[in-house]
Amino acid sequence: MSSIKILSAVGCNETGFIQCLEPETTLYKKTVLYASCSCDIFANSQKDYFLTCIHPASNQSLQAGQILASTAISLQRRGNSHVISAYPIHTSIFMCTTAELSEVAYKKEKSAALRLTKRQGLSTEAALTEVLSKAAGTGSLAELVNQRLQEKAHIAAKVTAHKQTKLAARAHKQAARQPDADAWLAWFDGSCHPNPGKMGIGGLLKSPQGKETEISFIAGIGDSSEAEYIALISVLETAIQTGADKLLIYGDSQVVINDVQSRDNGAAILSEQRLKAQDLIASLPQVSLQWIPRKRNGQADALSQRAIRNAAAAANPQQA
Repeated sequence: MSSIKILSAVGCNETGFIQCLEPETTLYKKTVLYASCSCDIFANSQKDYFLTCIHPASNQSLQAGQILASTAISLQRRGNSHVISAYPIHTSIFMCTTAELSEVAYKKEKSAALRLTKRQGLSTEAALTEVLSKAAGTGSLAELVNQRLQEKAHIAAKVTAHKQTKLAARAHKQAARQPDADAWLAWFDGSCHPNPGKMGIGGLLKSPQGKETEISFIAGIGDSSEAEYIALISVLETAIQTGADKLLIYGDSQVVINDVQSRDNGAAILSEQRLKAQDLIASLPQVSLQWIPRKRNGQADALSQRAIRNAAAAANPQQA
């Protein structure tokens, strides 16, 4: 009987589902058996097979029909009876677990399979197999499962590639933020109380060896953009005095950073400060400016605020 591929024992009291070998869509034989029947398979002289069922009460033989040697059979429990089906088969066995069928089934197909299990008493595997076999259309269940597994693998690969691209971009961005080990670092900030009002100037210059030079002074009356520019100019002048060659300057004023790097489209009201800052930048071997959020410019901001507080304390010594 090795030419008939049966994946589990056949018996009408079985509640499982027997599925074999990439079944075609057209049934070869089909019959309904009572749940109390017992089933048997035997070969004749032509090496074909017969499925015979014996009703235990009457001991009557209920022959379901001839099953050729090139046929696979399946058993499904439906309520109080079983359906025995025979399919033409190929040469290789296709087997799927419930988990695998559930993995490739769509939401609607899972819902349809669940209704089958409730209405007809099928196992989850049997119900999924029946639903997916219908979904396969003229193809086989094996082809459908393999196709969907390939689609899922393709989608998973795209998701993984997208995540890797994002991680690489983030790593590149973080690497770009890291200054050269031999670069001088500077931070600048200007404050006004009120705006316009008294201008406090703050700056910090740090050598590659870690030595820090603080800048903190009051600069008269002006607005916040003017105060920011004065702070930048002060940092540049200090860098020239200390002999800085490679300088990376951080500031939280997008207005000033954009303006000082423009040639023809800068703000007219800031032209005097812009030209002075640009001349200082040109006198240094290498200068780059980078905007940072205010929360990362705390030291320079504190130095500008300190200048205003010290000026206020000096003007009102009795309140200090």
